[in-house]
Amino acid sequence: HVLHDPLTLLRTRLDSLAVAQPVEREIALTLDRFHSVSERAAELRKPPFLAEHLFALASAYNQFYRGSRILIEDDKQRAGSWLSISKAV
Repeated sequence: HVLHDPLTLLRTRLDSLAVAQPVEREIALTLDRFHSVSERAAELRKPPFLAEHLFALASAYNQFYRGSRILIEDDKQRAGSWLSISKAV
């Protein structure tokens, strides 16, 4: 089983990624901080740091999902971008 880095998945789809809404930007930035937060949590032996980060990511994604019509979006580029964000999360 191969684990995929969420940020790498997001970066491999930059061609189709269009960060148009503040919540999309928040998700991208939260994903970008994942490695530093997880390393810091491990270094300090403070798992709550990672838990808080993941909760923030889940909250941002929940807000994004409520406001998006991911599967029925007519704009194919936007739908592709939203699917890329979803897969990265």
